[in-house]
Amino acid sequence: MGLETVLYSLMGFEEAPSFLTKVLIFVGSVFVVLSLYITKNYVHQQLKLRKFRGPFAIPLLGNCYSPAVVMSLFKFLSHCRKNYGKVFRVFLFHTPFVVVCDPAIVRRILSDTRTFPKGEKYTKIFGIVFGGGLVTSNAEKHKADRALFNKYFIRSSVSSLIPSMNRHVL
Repeated sequence: MGLETVLYSLMGFEEAPSFLTKVLIFVGSVFVVLSLYITKNYVHQQLKLRKFRGPFAIPLLGNCYSPAVVMSLFKFLSHCRKNYGKVFRVFLFHTPFVVVCDPAIVRRILSDTRTFPKGEKYTKIFGIVFGGGLVTSNAEKHKADRALFNKYFIRSSVSSLIPSMNRHVL
């Protein structure tokens, strides 16, 4: 009696299953393993971010099960801001995000690149909009890019441009 026969008898088959049955068993097994893997990652991410409040998320879909997210992400984030405070977490599909709405914290995050290095996902996502510049660069490149722009952000330089900005904006 071979291993294959023993396995089939354990699964309740009296004889070897058809090819279609074998394919369905394989697909089902892959689905179960993939579901367990996704759920394990979801639980791990939830545990890492447990100190941040946020809306209920489900594995794989995250918070995207909510019609509010589908209709308008910005309205959804505004609703979360009102309900969970200035720092909260959301899951867009299986990816967690910590959303920061406090200007002082945002300033610290954006200026302290040693404590808050920009991750690969951040660089990839924001690189689509901002390119490979000051907003998306890290460490030495960020320092060099910032040195190039510092002269434009001196109070006297900015204050001399305010009348022009007001004319064009208003």
